[in-house]
Amino acid sequence: MSLKANLLQPAVAATLKKYLERNRLPHALLFLGPLEAGQREVAANLAKTIFCGNKKNEESCGECPHCRQITAGHHPDFLILEPQEGHAIKIESIRELIGKASFKPFQAPVKIFVIDHAELMNDIAQNAILKTLEEPPNGTHFILICYAAEKLLPTIRSRVQTIHFLPVVSDVAPDPEIQAARHELLAFICGEHEWKTADTVSLEREGALKVLNLAISDLRDMLILSAGAEQLLGFIEDRPLKERALNSFSEDDLADRIDVLSKFYENMKASANLKLALSVLRDELALAEKF
Repeated sequence: MSLKANLLQPAVAATLKKYLERNRLPHALLFLGPLEAGQREVAANLAKTIFCGNKKNEESCGECPHCRQITAGHHPDFLILEPQEGHAIKIESIRELIGKASFKPFQAPVKIFVIDHAELMNDIAQNAILKTLEEPPNGTHFILICYAAEKLLPTIRSRVQTIHFLPVVSDVAPDPEIQAARHELLAFICGEHEWKTADTVSLEREGALKVLNLAISDLRDMLILSAGAEQLLGFIEDRPLKERALNSFSEDDLADRIDVLSKFYENMKASANLKLALSVLRDELALAEKF
């Protein structure tokens, strides 16, 4: 794997490197973790490592036709399926992908298909791809990038090898306003006090999206803690608050709130009225508290 992948997700890169050294890369991988943890970058680096014709010490060169095509996003044997903004991945898209998987590679030794936001496949689409994940055509690998494993059918999860991605720690000092809004939103979700959406609106759209993304990561921390898998986490922000909230929330409760925030994250990218969108989100979260 490339140096960039080692820096971005060193444990992930080490695992994938072992698979490659043993020539035992699974036919179906699940990249599971928070948003913006480098899943697509690692998938692309993996494809470069496999496709590159000028590797040195198992490192892709970055300059050969394979590497450049992957970087440019138009390699015929490295395909990414992703949902249109705010929409599910439907069976028609999955059928088209399965059809492409039946062909031999055009240029590379194998084909790699990436499904980004795999949790947005509807149940029909997930059922449609089950057999292909279990018995993929020769020379074909699938990578499912997922930000909410609870949205995948158990039958899907049983057919893939899961690789956990940790949140990427930025070397840039966190914005105090964003962190304050993050803590306020988390405390509201955990039932500790009211959420002043006006403070989040003042950050404008980019800042508000960062707050939502961080809150989703916070809830995933809680979900991992509730499952007794603390070893998958590094430093835990607001740990006392999260541990207190676990006394009130089931795993289903946490999954529901992650779902609400994830949907609003996608919808807010296109929302014309940020203040209204955040007010609706507050009402949705408040309603969730009642059930």
